[in-house]
Amino acid sequence: MNALTDGLTQLKNTLSATGPTKMEVEVPTRPSFKLPQPRTFLAKLGLAYEELEKRASPTVLLGCEAMQLVYTGFTVPFRIGFMYNPYFTSMPSPRPEFPEVVMYLLLALDILFDLIALVAALRILKTPGAVNAVVPIDQSEPSFSVKATHHRNSEFQQSLLKGLRRYQIIAEWLALLPFDLVFIGQPNAMILCRIPKLLRMYKVPEITRLVKQAFAEHELLSGFHNVGMSLLAGVLLLSLALIHWATCLFLLVAHLECGFYLDQTVSGQTCWAN
Repeated sequence: MNALTDGLTQLKNTLSATGPTKMEVEVPTRPSFKLPQPRTFLAKLGLAYEELEKRASPTVLLGCEAMQLVYTGFTVPFRIGFMYNPYFTSMPSPRPEFPEVVMYLLLALDILFDLIALVAALRILKTPGAVNAVVPIDQSEPSFSVKATHHRNSEFQQSLLKGLRRYQIIAEWLALLPFDLVFIGQPNAMILCRIPKLLRMYKVPEITRLVKQAFAEHELLSGFHNVGMSLLAGVLLLSLALIHWATCLFLLVAHLECGFYLDQTVSGQTCWAN
């Protein structure tokens, strides 16, 4: 019996010394996986624009964006110069400035082109934030100096591009705020509320370049894509835009000096603009 007891004790000691403990025993667990992170609102808008690009032609989207820039650049100064009454709060109007139906027609066009501007704004969200910059390298410098200079210039250009893109997004979405819809029924206030739409004009050079590229890719319009025609068209369009804006500014000054109907006297004399 003593021998049997000693054998059992030795076996128990051996198992406790070499066998797995409670902490060492592996407990089967379920396979772990990570839940997908929810997309932000801006990311969803960027994906929506990508889907729209797949369904619509890029040329159509470019044409719509160019049209809304022309509409904004023409109508905003036109209303300020021709339709805005600077004294509408202090002096009663003897007759209506313009028919009410014109105001509602312009409001409908404003909403239409604001929707086009909203679609165009989604393109900025799709554009990557930084672009790898190409920096010229001077072969006469030592290699470590070239690398350091290239790294500094590349970082500076990328930070500059990120800053520009940030300001572009701010300007684009600020121009989309419908301030004019708050003052429906007050024509003069609605005219002033359209001024922030001019923030979109920073896109004119980019859209002009894209339109020129579209002309070059089109078989029937490729003849218009050359240095002479581009210069002539650019000068004509710029001249028309400057003449239009100068005329609107002239009328705004006249309305400020002589009233909306140019019937007010200046220093007891007939208005110079009458």
